[in-house]
Amino acid sequence: MPLNGLIVDILIPMVIKYRELQDWRKRIAIEEIRHRKERELDSKIESARHNAKVAFTGPVSYARQGSRTSLVDRQIKVLEDHWYAAVTRLRREGLGVTIH
Repeated sequence: MPLNGLIVDILIPMVIKYRELQDWRKRIAIEEIRHRKERELDSKIESARHNAKVAFTGPVSYARQGSRTSLVDRQIKVLEDHWYAAVTRLRREGLGVTIH
């Protein structure tokens, strides 16, 4: 079999199969990159939603039910302290421009 026949019979089908293999690998790589980006976006969304949770995630005390816990008591104490500090600052500084 001459060299031309060898090229036509063996080498060209091998090159065609190699190109198909390369295309297949490219598709898999592109798909993997897309999946990785989707996972990264999902994790960003999950962390953003986790960070945006309300401060009161523990049990909530309803009117005279006695279900208050130390978590709720601490949060209430912090809020009351901030409120009292703001009220005393307003009393000390006054309510704006006054004419005497």
